[in-house]
Amino acid sequence: MSKSKQSSLRRSFVPCLENLEGRWVPAINAFFNNGTLFLVGNAAGGTATVNTVNGVFFVVGNPTPFVGVRTIQAQLTGNAFTTNTVTLNLQGNNNPDIKITSTGFATDNIGINAGNLMSGADRHVDVNLGNGTNNFAYNTTGIFPDNELQLNYRGGANADNVGISLGEVASDDVQIEAQLGNGTNGYSLTTGMIRFKSELSSQVQGGSGVDSVGITIGGLVNKAQVDLDTELFGGNDGYALSVGPVGPDAELNIELDTGSGNDVATSTFGVFAGGSRLNADIDLGDGNDIATATYTGPAFGKLEIHLDGGKGIDIATVTGAAFLFNADVDIEHIEGQIVTP
Repeated sequence: MSKSKQSSLRRSFVPCLENLEGRWVPAINAFFNNGTLFLVGNAAGGTATVNTVNGVFFVVGNPTPFVGVRTIQAQLTGNAFTTNTVTLNLQGNNNPDIKITSTGFATDNIGINAGNLMSGADRHVDVNLGNGTNNFAYNTTGIFPDNELQLNYRGGANADNVGISLGEVASDDVQIEAQLGNGTNGYSLTTGMIRFKSELSSQVQGGSGVDSVGITIGGLVNKAQVDLDTELFGGNDGYALSVGPVGPDAELNIELDTGSGNDVATSTFGVFAGGSRLNADIDLGDGNDIATATYTGPAFGKLEIHLDGGKGIDIATVTGAAFLFNADVDIEHIEGQIVTP
């Protein structure tokens, strides 16, 4: 073969790369079966993000769209060196029931963005994050009439931080239950206005560690009802409550047991309209506790307050008492040593 032909052959060869078939190997696997979207983790931990578009569910990194999802079930695991992160970005008309379980001691970060709950359905959210350091957030921009929400959270031995934001509530059945366990825990509940004949209940249970609970209720419209039940057990705990205006025939029920330890409880209230009711049962438990109530507007309703100081020297303070002049106030000091400045 001549040199010119050999040179031509060498120049005609052009190497190229062929596209291989895509391969997706996530640490948290997703699969769909009979209306349930499963997110399954492993000991290595990992991340899963779910988005919804027009009723179709997408798991980031997974090319498969999922249609007809009625339940999302996440099963996580791991050890103290493992982190799991699950984020659910949902639309108001596409809010399935949710069940999230984590075993072991992994750090779990769970975020649920539910948008508006407005499709006339019952929503159940069950979260059990076990004994790791846990962070849980649930957010809606509002709960419309004919929608129900039941949210149950359970933590474990280490720190739990729970943040719940509901927006305006126009439903007659919204129930929040949180068991925070024995770590150093934080719980925050924030709402907008509780609308006409709507009902909201919050039950929080702490443990032997230091717990911090903050609850902000934007206000109660006519005939609305809010029930707040908080039990903190041992530790030097903090409790802060803020409630906006309470409308005619609305009812606010507070049960607070701070347990043993040196606890600080503060409450701030707005206007109480005629026919409204406040029923407060406060047990400060043993220890040197501080309780403060602040009234920022006139009260015309019925206010019944039962205060139990327990062992130790407790300090109770009322600010803005002049606003209570037109209210029907019944304050009962049950037992314990109370010093009122």
